[in-house]
Amino acid sequence: MAPSVAGRVWRDFPLAYLALLGAALALCLARWPIVAVDTDLWYHLCAGRYIAAAHALPQTAFFSFLRPEPHWVDYYWLAQLLFYGAHAAGGYGALVALRALLALGTFALVLASLRLGRARGEGWGWAALVFTAVALTLLSRFAPVRPHDLSYLWIAAFAWLLESRRWPWALPVLAVLWVNLHGIEYPVMALLLGAYLGEWALARAGWLASVRPPPTASFAAAGAALLAVFATPHGLALVQAPFTSLAFASQYIEELKPSDLAHLFELRLDGGVATLETWLTAVAGAGVLAVAASLRRETLRPAHLVLFAGGVALLLRMHRFVAEFVLLALPLLAAFRPRLTLAPALPRPAAAVLAVAGALLAFPYLPAAIESRCEFPLCTRNLPLGSVTFLRRVNAKGPILNHPNQGGYLEWEAFPQQKIFADLQTPFLFPDTAIFAADQAFQDATLLSSLVAEYHPAYLLVPLELRGFPALAARVPEYAPVFVDDATVLYASAALQPEVVAQYRLQAVEPFGLEVQGSDPDAAGRAAAELARMNAIFPGGGRARVFEGALALQRGDVAGAQRIADEVIARHPEHAEGYRLRGDALVRAQRVSDAAEAYAAALARSVAESPDRFYLNGRLWACYARLDRPAEAYRALRRALGDVYRASVGYDDLVSLANAALDAGHQSEGRTLLEFALAKTPPSEAALRAKLEARLRSLSPAR
Repeated sequence: MAPSVAGRVWRDFPLAYLALLGAALALCLARWPIVAVDTDLWYHLCAGRYIAAAHALPQTAFFSFLRPEPHWVDYYWLAQLLFYGAHAAGGYGALVALRALLALGTFALVLASLRLGRARGEGWGWAALVFTAVALTLLSRFAPVRPHDLSYLWIAAFAWLLESRRWPWALPVLAVLWVNLHGIEYPVMALLLGAYLGEWALARAGWLASVRPPPTASFAAAGAALLAVFATPHGLALVQAPFTSLAFASQYIEELKPSDLAHLFELRLDGGVATLETWLTAVAGAGVLAVAASLRRETLRPAHLVLFAGGVALLLRMHRFVAEFVLLALPLLAAFRPRLTLAPALPRPAAAVLAVAGALLAFPYLPAAIESRCEFPLCTRNLPLGSVTFLRRVNAKGPILNHPNQGGYLEWEAFPQQKIFADLQTPFLFPDTAIFAADQAFQDATLLSSLVAEYHPAYLLVPLELRGFPALAARVPEYAPVFVDDATVLYASAALQPEVVAQYRLQAVEPFGLEVQGSDPDAAGRAAAELARMNAIFPGGGRARVFEGALALQRGDVAGAQRIADEVIARHPEHAEGYRLRGDALVRAQRVSDAAEAYAAALARSVAESPDRFYLNGRLWACYARLDRPAEAYRALRRALGDVYRASVGYDDLVSLANAALDAGHQSEGRTLLEFALAKTPPSEAALRAKLEARLRSLSPAR
């Protein structure tokens, strides 16, 4: 009997949904810029450049002035060469394309695995549901362009080859590539190969009647692939690398920290968007369901159980193994046949219903998971771009004492002209003691003095968020701030770089908070001159340009401030600061409606809980009040003041909020706020108290 129209809709919807989701993933990957989640990409580019030039692998940390020079087992040398080759051929755009190919290739293999063994035309509902959860769990792990992106593709390829039993001799070839692309991942490769070899051996012995043993060639190919761990330039050295202690590294590298079991598996929406943990929970829940149902049906295969259990063990060890877990769960989920048919006329409708639910959660997740408002193809946020530009401008020489977070980008940009102290290639390159010293030197006076005395660096590059550093710098008075960008403050040694310090020392600008130093009448003018000098060297900055605009506005140069704001917005459309400056300039120009739009744009781009949000909402309230838009004015002022029970909310704030509420027609709220204001108004403000009491009497009684 031919299926009904409803039956055909349920049958075809998952396939159409998968096509749309695949297109959306491809589009997102194509417009996803390189984002500095960390600076690992750049130390890989630096190593790739070294390998291409020297035709040899680095044996030590060639870019570091640390003594003794750390020995390096560069277990991802082939990936570094690949990344450098792509960048050399097409810049960051080529790296975007490479990442898209790796991600889409992984997703294609995931879908291929989910369809293995299913009859032609068999429903796509379960495949659509599992693919959604797996792909969206994996997506965020592709944010940094790093060798693990290649490992994900290889895990998916191995799972498909081993399960399908096609092209067995591709396994050792791919294995040799894998251990040179990302060698530290070889235990996962061994887990995949071992799980299937064990199952095949049981089948060959006649203990698994449900599994047909493969030919001898498959055994030989899988066994040969296991030996690939020895097919690297490092010999036996790679074997022990995955078992290096991470006891200290896990305290300062987020992804190496043990999984937070209390929040690892949860179903939660954040602002109406499913979280990463929600998709991970969906995969884990489906895996548990598949294990339980397959045990009951006596269809559970040993290889699938071993891979799922191995993935769980990895996930429980540390959070970075999220991707490995979902990929190792694939064979189990692909083999599972959920019994979701409710009526003969509607083939597997429950699976289709679940796919509809997945679609409603999946598509809003994509723009939330990727950074698409930043510059393309490289999002320069969090990179010391300005400080590097300054160092080139002055033809800087001598070592740079840096915080490890900026190490990767610095070695790529500064070497061979300058060497740095360390980056976060730990504990496989830099010992924990070096990373501890590099981190704490910018927070501890003893360590800073010690490293300066031992290595005499020409420059110190300090993360901007370490605002207490000027107090530590007093212990090494030869160093003076000479430049500031959106991520760092650069100090130079007056002893080693006297000309640089004499010409560029910042005396009127406090670089961490970007404030004018000095209270004399000429201080603002000197600060403006220092800012103009820095911005001429690096016009692409944000914070220093906005500060220059704020000083222009302070001295009455409204047109200059607006011009600077427009330039900042053009360069950094994703940053709030340019829009805030534009709003301030437009208010001065009496263009209140345009100012309100600028403040609203700044709010949309500001970080949650940022103090700027209170300022912006306050400015929005003032604009809306002048524009006679009372409802919007009240909402803005409520957001500006936040919790009215905070001690910092004064009686005058409460009076303004009460009046705004009443103007907006919220009489009950306005009356309550007037009572709050009256309770906080001191007796010395007799006139105001009388006015508030009169206003309360004029209102209709509260119900």
